[in-house]
Amino acid sequence: MLAIQNHKNEHSWILAESGICPSHTNVKKWNALHYAALFHASTELLRKLIEIGCDQNGVTREGNTPLHHAVISGNVDSVQIFVEMKADIHKTDENGLTALHYAAYQGHWEIVKILLAAGSRPNKKTNIKVTPLHFAAKHDRFLVVEELLKCYIDVNAITMQCNTPLHYAACNGNEKMVETLLKHGADPNIPNKDNDLPIHLACLRGAIDAVKLLCLNKTNMDWRNKNNMTPLHNAILSANEDLIKFLLNKYKFNIDTDLFNVALRSGNIHVIKIMIDRSNETLLKDEVFWFKIISFSRSLEIIKLFVKRVQPPVSVIANLVGYATQLGQCDTARFLLEYVKTWDDLLDEEGNTALYYAIFKNDIELVRLLIEKGSNVNHINDAGITLLQSASKNGNTEIMKLLLKNWTTCYTSNNNINL
Repeated sequence: MLAIQNHKNEHSWILAESGICPSHTNVKKWNALHYAALFHASTELLRKLIEIGCDQNGVTREGNTPLHHAVISGNVDSVQIFVEMKADIHKTDENGLTALHYAAYQGHWEIVKILLAAGSRPNKKTNIKVTPLHFAAKHDRFLVVEELLKCYIDVNAITMQCNTPLHYAACNGNEKMVETLLKHGADPNIPNKDNDLPIHLACLRGAIDAVKLLCLNKTNMDWRNKNNMTPLHNAILSANEDLIKFLLNKYKFNIDTDLFNVALRSGNIHVIKIMIDRSNETLLKDEVFWFKIISFSRSLEIIKLFVKRVQPPVSVIANLVGYATQLGQCDTARFLLEYVKTWDDLLDEEGNTALYYAIFKNDIELVRLLIEKGSNVNHINDAGITLLQSASKNGNTEIMKLLLKNWTTCYTSNNNINL
């Protein structure tokens, strides 16, 4: 067996002629045929080993037969020998894979053709319910798919995760594979265990050509997966601008806060611009919607895009400045303050104003702007803490000087501050 493994066919032939023990196996339960098949031994040697009694259906510890090994090696002639010598083509390994599964997985279409002609079962499932067609679709083995589809085959077979071959083809964005499967009866509306249709997977990949094919076959565009996402949500996540425009044009979707949430989380400014351009002003002026923009985007450039399209009312901007400051988005707060002429302090649940949070974040420019707009430097929150005390705690002397410059009330308790 060592001679076979080292590709010494002449020595192997001599060993076979001299009568090696045909039933001998090593610790892995490999016999001479297993080695010969895997390491591309000559067809003459394979025949000789079978003739002297080597078990062509013997299984290794993993359940592999010499035929499995021949398929794994991709040697068409070796596979043909085993078929001619009546090897059991239906034998499965420990995971339930037949020789046909291996051939489909590795894309050996000529071997697939030989095995099918010999009667191999194209609908046979592994332990996790995977068929050869699943393997071929998942690994982009188009020629294998073509061979398998010539048989009586279940094109909508599902795995333990309820994936069909079309799920795999769509996930890969292989439009040629998608088109072929659809022509042979693949159902685009079968959900998997994540409740994804094939189009969800194609959209997430940004595979516009595959998506167009699925759309032509009446796929359900309103279907939501386990994360409550439609195909359009996934297209937005893919950031494929052409795909997003295609779906919006074809299906005339209304842009709602749900879709914007996904776009904002993606942070893709080009996608967000597409969404803004197609949104109605009622949505863009909604105060709750603006709070979501601040919360999810965390990007000044994105805020500027929205303000360029529609400027929210001053009363809304005042709330947004406070909220942005509280979140630490001081650049956004400074930008929004440009649209405010007179500032009215708004309090949060602890009685703090935007100026308190600007001091807490040590943003001296924002502190200056808020004071210039009229924010009250004498404000005391519900805990009895003054703004000057907050600045002192942070140790920012420049902010303390700004506050003292605008200080109008004298406090006698706990205000011994050294500048």
